[in-house]
Amino acid sequence: MNKIFISHSKEQKETFVKPLLFELKSLNMETWFDKFNIFMGEDIFQTIHNGIMQSKYFVVVISKDFLSKEWPKEELKTALKIYHHKSTNSEIRKIFPIYYDINTNDVEKFFPELKDIAYERFDNQKPIARYAERIVSSIIYDQLQHFKANTLEKITENYKKDTFLHSLLKDIQYLKNHLEKYLNIKITLKYLKTFYLTNPVIDYYFNIVEQLFQYTKNQNSITDDQMLIIENSLVLILNLIKTKVN
Repeated sequence: MNKIFISHSKEQKETFVKPLLFELKSLNMETWFDKFNIFMGEDIFQTIHNGIMQSKYFVVVISKDFLSKEWPKEELKTALKIYHHKSTNSEIRKIFPIYYDINTNDVEKFFPELKDIAYERFDNQKPIARYAERIVSSIIYDQLQHFKANTLEKITENYKKDTFLHSLLKDIQYLKNHLEKYLNIKITLKYLKTFYLTNPVIDYYFNIVEQLFQYTKNQNSITDDQMLIIENSLVLILNLIKTKVN
């Protein structure tokens, strides 16, 4: 649906890239990863090229090893070309650079186009799940903008006859505490799944937040990115529901 291509050097594959892949998959993201998407007998270059062309998002882990190899650099060059020159055949909507033990100047010598793209810097004290959540939060927000979705305030007005749902949605707008809002959205989503018709697209967003609910259920607090994923997924679900109470 919204495939993420992961570009990297083999030196970071086991220590960082594969754990990042599994964290993204745990949040219901579809990924393209060489180890799992290239099969014996296939043309490697063409398979990778097809993977990039079929992806909407591009994660690139840039290290000194990455910049020393032609193949990973070609992947990034292809992604940047698609990103800056949108075509009808492919669309990379966002590039997510992660700088792995390398300084910004060294990266920009090779890829000056990255100068204006916000990046994350690798920190071995930071859980890999936080990188995945930052990526998914940005993807959900991008889909919200791309969909030209109605705001939560506007959506709430569509549910005036469903007084319970209407009151839940009004509460969410005013809650400032993350945990209070988290619990309120959790109740709202369970209610929506029980009483409103769904389709595979809506189920896709339900599955994202349900995975996150499972992951965060024992936490005393939740991060900004976790909250943004949950809140923006709710808004997308509400926009996608066709059967509304008027």
